[in-house]
Amino acid sequence: MLLERLAAATGCIELFTSTWWLAYRAAVFTGDVLRGRECAERLRQAGGLPAPLAMHIGTVGVYLALLEGDPARAVAEARAVLDSAGNVMPDYRPLWHANLGQALLALGDVDAALREIDTAIATARSWRLEGMLASAQLLRAAALGRRGEAEAAIATLREGLAAARSLGCVPHMPYILPATLAQLAALALGAGIERDVVRQMIVRRGLAPPTAEEERWPWRVRVRALGAFELAVDGAALDGAAKPQRKPISFPKRQPFTKPKRFRKSLAKSKRKRQPIIITLGKCQPIGKSE
Repeated sequence: MLLERLAAATGCIELFTSTWWLAYRAAVFTGDVLRGRECAERLRQAGGLPAPLAMHIGTVGVYLALLEGDPARAVAEARAVLDSAGNVMPDYRPLWHANLGQALLALGDVDAALREIDTAIATARSWRLEGMLASAQLLRAAALGRRGEAEAAIATLREGLAAARSLGCVPHMPYILPATLAQLAALALGAGIERDVVRQMIVRRGLAPPTAEEERWPWRVRVRALGAFELAVDGAALDGAAKPQRKPISFPKRQPFTKPKRFRKSLAKSKRKRQPIIITLGKCQPIGKSE
């Protein structure tokens, strides 16, 4: 909405097509599915889109379908973009093949996904598109892991994350689903691959861990209760949280209330005054029995 207000105030964009396109990308890349649907509908209503913009919109439509959990539609969208491309924007073909590969992977066709991803990698290398190459390598690692080839997946993941470190980030194009990135991050942390890069990616993308047992995951709050007590938030120990307990914990030995009538009076008095009554159990005589 900010872009729309800016366009209306400045008059720089007479038609809001470009504005909706930017909003569409922002919505999908941040996982806002409802906003993404709205933007896609506005763009469809606009009509008369130039071919490059129509293909970009189709590309993001693949991601929206994947976020909505509809891999069959994502495959159809990705194939439609490739089929309609012809010789237009050949340097974007690595992106489109990678998108189709990711959609096929979500559909469960791992072999077909690897063929598309390998095509994307080869084409990105020929065009020297380092950003697309890095993301395509990460997708290849995910596909190899899905096929059970752990060693090959780790080797490819190492190569892709090294490229991401050189670029300064994990590129957004092709967009990789957060769940896939989280699985790759957990694999990299476990294998000791580019841990600083991976932790930054987790924080920047707000990735959730694949399981609650990820020991090396950069949890925002970390508590250790075995041995010395430790409490850290965002990697920084809280003051006093790690101080050892010097004085042993003491418990009252006994707090008897052996006179049932006296206890009931105290309880009634506490209720009238709305005060809490604290009872420490030691050797207590049950109510209803005499001394």
